[in-house]
Amino acid sequence: MTSVFDLPHVFIAFSPGAGGNFLAGLFKGLLEKEYSKLEIADSGSSHTTVLKKIQLNGDLSTGTFIDTSMNLDEKTNHYREVFAKLEITEPTVSWTHDFKNIALYRALFPNSKIVVVTQTTDEEKLAVTFMHVIKNILDDNVIADIPPEQFKIIKQVYKEKCVDMLKPTLTLEQIDKLFQNPANRDTLVFVYIKLMILYYDLAYLVEDTPKQNFPEVHFYGTSNQPYKVDQYLTDDCIISPYSAIMNGNVDKLLDVSKSVLSRDLTVDEKNFVIENYSKYRLKQNMDILTNPVQYYKNLSRKVRQKAII
Repeated sequence: MTSVFDLPHVFIAFSPGAGGNFLAGLFKGLLEKEYSKLEIADSGSSHTTVLKKIQLNGDLSTGTFIDTSMNLDEKTNHYREVFAKLEITEPTVSWTHDFKNIALYRALFPNSKIVVVTQTTDEEKLAVTFMHVIKNILDDNVIADIPPEQFKIIKQVYKEKCVDMLKPTLTLEQIDKLFQNPANRDTLVFVYIKLMILYYDLAYLVEDTPKQNFPEVHFYGTSNQPYKVDQYLTDDCIISPYSAIMNGNVDKLLDVSKSVLSRDLTVDEKNFVIENYSKYRLKQNMDILTNPVQYYKNLSRKVRQKAII
């Protein structure tokens, strides 16, 4: 019987909001020859493989978020012991937000395919950040990629930071009403996006403010510099640029899928990719995909016209 370490598993490394969960569901369907439609939320998320991951139910997860508690050798030895106990006889799909896991995947699984979702342009960086807010942080029905209690804590921390941003212009009573009233959805989206572009040092792309060049910091296992991934890439990584989703470039996704399987796609496989890609893209916020800078400016203008903040 083939060892779990010798199977051609598929691993995906991506920043929150970059559609890696959609790719995980897509590749899982291709590997298992299960060509049904993927579940896609109204907010645009497609977290079909999340529950298996957070429950560690036969999933080869080496950690979702950045882990600095162990070096590469320690993590390799640790997960080799963990995975040796699993009864996995077929290739599986897993993913991470920690790009350092690329080296770990390669050390543990020499025959695996590693897909990396990249955001190299300013438009990609902004779009992924905005999508992260809409699809993860502000969607109360999202299937989170971490245990519910931990996700609740993170969302509370985000909220507290947004409250701190609002305190110079609003009273605590006004802030409370802002969060409670569904009619203020646009304002909340703007405030959370503002928080995230400050964290990721992207504010200079949409506002008249200089780039800050912050040192790298981590917040609950995420980096404020998620786009600096070149140092972690290896020559055999399969690159899936986020622009393929932004620009409607399904041919690029077909090429990525072909590389994952190491062969041409069958007609059924090709149709599966195209149909789910089309469905997924239509659920995304098209204003963000087509022009994230203009989306931000329009949202900012709309919110300020309400004179709430």
